[in-house]
This record gives sequence, structure tokens and C-alpha cells, in this order.
Amino acid sequence: MPVTPLEDFGKTLLLLLYRLVSRVRKFLNGVYVASNSMILLSVLVYVGISGTQQYAGAAYGGMLYDQGNSTAPSLVIGMSDNSMTTMATNETSMEHHMAIGNIANIQLDSSRSPAWIQSGIWVMRASFSQNSTEPESVWLMSKFAMVKPDGTARHMHKIYDFQPSEFTTEQNNTIHVVKGIATVTMKDGPVSGVPLTIKVFNGSVIGLWIGPDKVDSHFGSDPIYGILSEKLAMMMEMGSMQGGGQMTDQGPKITPSNFVSGVTNPFYPLTPGTTYTYQSETEDGTEKNIVIVTNETRNILGITTIVVWDRVWQDEDLVEETHDWYAQDKEGNVWYFGEDSKEYDGMDTNTDGSWEAGVDGAEPGIIMEASPKVGDSYMQEYYKGHAEDMGDVVSLAETVSVPFGTFTDCLQTRDWSKLETSLNEYKYYCKDVGGLALEVEIDSGVRVELVDVK
Repeated sequence: MPVTPLEDFGKTLLLLLYRLVSRVRKFLNGVYVASNSMILLSVLVYVGISGTQQYAGAAYGGMLYDQGNSTAPSLVIGMSDNSMTTMATNETSMEHHMAIGNIANIQLDSSRSPAWIQSGIWVMRASFSQNSTEPESVWLMSKFAMVKPDGTARHMHKIYDFQPSEFTTEQNNTIHVVKGIATVTMKDGPVSGVPLTIKVFNGSVIGLWIGPDKVDSHFGSDPIYGILSEKLAMMMEMGSMQGGGQMTDQGPKITPSNFVSGVTNPFYPLTPGTTYTYQSETEDGTEKNIVIVTNETRNILGITTIVVWDRVWQDEDLVEETHDWYAQDKEGNVWYFGEDSKEYDGMDTNTDGSWEAGVDGAEPGIIMEASPKVGDSYMQEYYKGHAEDMGDVVSLAETVSVPFGTFTDCLQTRDWSKLETSLNEYKYYCKDVGGLALEVEIDSGVRVELVDVK
């Protein structure tokens, strides 16, 4: 089989990294680091010479594959930055391409000696208008570990909430550059507004320049490099988020034996017989929402799900009624398996929001993670063209005051939809409440507040 240019490039990159790691080993002359170096090389061999799909006409196409060809990556990444609002306003006329890969980098100190080994994953999505070679929006998230060459001081960082501001190219369009700001997790918590420059080299290598001023030069002045490897990144991310399923190219493989009876996640417990009452004041009047965890169950994909009955009144008129289906896996993640949804408008009933996992290509999503972490993004539901809601973890330490009481250490998420630009809200889940305490529409400020739990 002939050697492709990418394979030749990959082999060259591996050789350079091998030489660099060898120098680190000689520098330290330690068995422990030698072991870590071999692990690093094994990962590089596994991911380094994987094929890419080319997309003619798209400047970033050499590294990005079309999200429309696979629903699986949508479960792995959530498009969580504010720039997505612009691209989502005309979803049908946009092309979305994305790539995922691994971070493999040695950070040097001022004397150009190895100071840190950096290893992790990155996920990126670019959205193009028709016939355009420059993206209208770029979303990026990265999670990587840093450890000193002697194996000490190991810690993690995340880059998320990227807001691009400038797109350029260099060297005859072989290097594509995106500049903007992002949030970076540091020792004392997330730091927002950090300058970030992303460079994509020949559709195969990514470089991340993290502005030093706001992060005390923690990442030095050189870029953090990564290479394309969708399979490894997918498995790593899914392994940390989705205990109930195993990733395939077609989406999560749901295994009934990985699920338990009942839902006991402290942020989203579903105890049969519990009733939550919410109220909000909107332009159209007072809205009342009653959510009942029923004693009913429904078998979906071989899993016994709990039925939750959700009704909404506008003044005295019932305007929406939904039966939702949930189940929890052994890790504690709460999965959403679909809904039977009805919206009432006079004599008309709209059921467009209804979907069921396993029917017509619909797939379950995660409504609550077992161990939420700031920066996490996940798909809550997937029925293409009908239900594509996303969730992002914003905070784990919020204080919430509603008519039912004041609660601390609440989880804050941002919920949004790839189909409905009007869905853009914060939700606050409190363990002391045993579920959702508050919803706030980000654009209008309308609050849906918990007023009673029985």
C-alpha cells in the first residue's frame, strides 16, 4: 500500500517526538519517567497515523469531518460558547465540520529545557456559510494534564467558552489562524477572557497559544501542540461522562445491565410521588408548572425508565403537557430517553417535540452527570431535526433564592438548542431541594422559580 502524505508527515512527527522524549529520559535518567515516555509514545503510535477525510472547498476541511455524517460526536461535545448563537440563527444554510484529537507537548523553560509534559484531548468545530472557505464560527474545548518530567506536580487544565474574534491564514493558506478569548481553569478557579490563538497546520497539527498575562505565564510563551485523532479523544471523553454506554460510530451503545432501578443522583433524584411546583411571570401572564414523578415506568431499549409528568398552565389554560422518560446508570449519570410532548393552542395540538430513543434514529442523552465539572458539555437529547438540546456546566457553587427557600452549593448549567435559538437559559440544581430550583432565561431574564415540593 503506498504511503500517503499524512502517513509520511505522521512518521516524521513521531520521529521528532521520539528524539525529544529520548532527550528527556537522558536528562532525568529515571526509570519512572522512562515508563511514562513509553506510554506517551504508545499513545502517539496509536493515534498518529489515522486517516482524515478531505472536504474540497473548505479551508479547514483537511482536518475536520462533517458532523452531519455521524451523530456520535454530538454526544461527546457541546457547542457551549456564545459564538454559537450567531451560527445557529440560520442552521439549515450552515455546514458544520469538526475534529477531535490529542495534546502531545513538551513545555520548555526559559533555558529551553523540558519543564512540563502536557497530554490530553481537544475538540473543535467550525461552521461555514455555503460556498465560504472562512468559518463564521469556531468552538473549541480542551482538557489536558501537566506533569513535571520527574513525575511530580501533576494537575489538570480545561479551556472552554472560546469566543473567536479574528480569522486569518498564513503561508499560502496552509496555516489557518483563529484568535479570540477563552476561559481557562487554574489553581484558584476558572479565569475568563484569556487571549487564545489557535493555529491549524496543514490540516494535521493544532497549536494553542495561551496569553500569559491573565494566567501568570503558567503555560510559557510557546504553543501547546496537538494532532488529529478522533477515535482516541472520543473514547477518553465518553469514558469519563457516559458510564451507561460504550461509544461506537453510530452513537452510544446502551447496555441494560449498566443501568440500575431508580434515579438517586443528588442533583436530580426522581422519587416516585414527589411533586414540584414552579411559577414565573411572563409578558403573557402568570405561568404555573407542575412536575410529578409518577409511579409509572416505560421500557425503552430494554431499560426500565421512570415516567415524569410535566404540565404548564398560562393563567388558567393548560398550554403544554409532557411525559418524560429517565433512567440512571451504575456510575450515577441520569439519561434522558425521550418524551411524549403535547403543546395546546386552542383546538390545535402540536406533538413535534416528541421522540423516543431507538425510534427513527433518535438517541438518548445525559440530563445530569454523575460528577459534574465546570466546562463539561453534553447532549441532552438527539432526534435529528426535532430535539437537539445541549447542556454546559457553568458552576458548582451557586447560591439560589426562590420562594421555596435559599440554597447554597447549587449546580448551574446552561441549556441551549441547536434547533431553537430561543432556548438559552441557566438552570440551577440544588441538593437540598432534590432537583431543579430555578430557571432563568438569559436573554429576557424571566425566572421560573420553585415555590413548593411535596
